[in-house]
Amino acid sequence: MGSIDRTALLCFFAGTNALALFLVWLFVPGTERQIATMEEMNYVFGVTTREHVNYQITKVAPWCYEHYVRRREVSPLAPLYRWAGDREYLDSGTNEATQNATAGQNGSPNVGGQSGTA
Repeated sequence: MGSIDRTALLCFFAGTNALALFLVWLFVPGTERQIATMEEMNYVFGVTTREHVNYQITKVAPWCYEHYVRRREVSPLAPLYRWAGDREYLDSGTNEATQNATAGQNGSPNVGGQSGTA
């Protein structure tokens, strides 16, 4: 048995990197906006993995295919998280992932059903 040649080794590492990129995209929640408080971080990472993966597969992947591959004009994605400071998110329609996510005050989400008023 001979050793693995350099080309095969390069292809192996390139393949594992491509797989890792896909798994990170699928399972790791994005933080495209600055998260300032622990409550906001708890809200982002409090979404179940199943809900996040479902959103990535059913919403984000088809949007990316239409926008980047087919080069079509598509409407912006409905966000997975809605924040009180983001008016365009609050004024847009809701999807299944955001129906239960109601926003609190000062740009922080409503975590745990708290109204955000003292």
